[in-house]
Amino acid sequence: MGKMTLVFDSGGTKTSFGSTGDTVIFEGGSLHPRRLSDLIVQEMKDWKDQLEQFQDHRVVFYGAGCSGIANQERVRTFLQQFGFEDMEVYPDTLGACRALWGTQEGVAAILGTGSVCMEYDGQEIVARHGGFGPLIGDEGSGFYFGKLLTQKLLQENSEMPEEVVSRFQKDELMTMLSAPDAIEQLARLSKKASDLNLDWIHRNNLIQFFELYLPQVHADKRKLGVVGGYGFAHKRLLHEICSEIGWELNRIIEKPIVQLLDFHKY
Repeated sequence: MGKMTLVFDSGGTKTSFGSTGDTVIFEGGSLHPRRLSDLIVQEMKDWKDQLEQFQDHRVVFYGAGCSGIANQERVRTFLQQFGFEDMEVYPDTLGACRALWGTQEGVAAILGTGSVCMEYDGQEIVARHGGFGPLIGDEGSGFYFGKLLTQKLLQENSEMPEEVVSRFQKDELMTMLSAPDAIEQLARLSKKASDLNLDWIHRNNLIQFFELYLPQVHADKRKLGVVGGYGFAHKRLLHEICSEIGWELNRIIEKPIVQLLDFHKY
């Protein structure tokens, strides 16, 4: 039997990882390349304690920010500190496609903190639509919902329900918008508002994504797979919208780590 594989799925805020020889999923902080040089001593110790049991594994790492060679090398250098030698590093977009479609071709969307749409041929991403980041895009994401909600709340005579207005004070929103982490705070508003009936804003958000990016897709089969916490939380709306526009929603996954472990077992 060959080496077992330790698979990582790292986003902007957290990392999920596990071994193909087990069913246990572990969690840790984000291993985004821009964070690696700033990890404090305690974080390094935590990673060492969690990873020492996997010294005999090869590593497959999927991560946000890992599309470029330089950032992939930063991740390899980081993991070498824990004794790993056999490593493959890929962007999280490829991980999403493999989790949703395996070795079959299909269209994949990441609808999480950010958003992007991809065409996948069963091996590689052959076209990418969106994914321009929060400054000029991210329609269909948790961030973009927060942006739409805040716009409505700050409008005069916005006719928002009182239960919504009372939850979000204008002076607090203005303070949030001027904060260094304003983008992250806007993205978190979707969770803060999860118990409110704001389907009309969520629908508007998702429709903007579909109207902008799905017409650019060249796939013959109109089948879509979705990865991401925001999309998973609003799967009912996704099914409704896909039905309305003539697309089949094939699969929705909140976190791709379980499917990626299955993918790398064989």
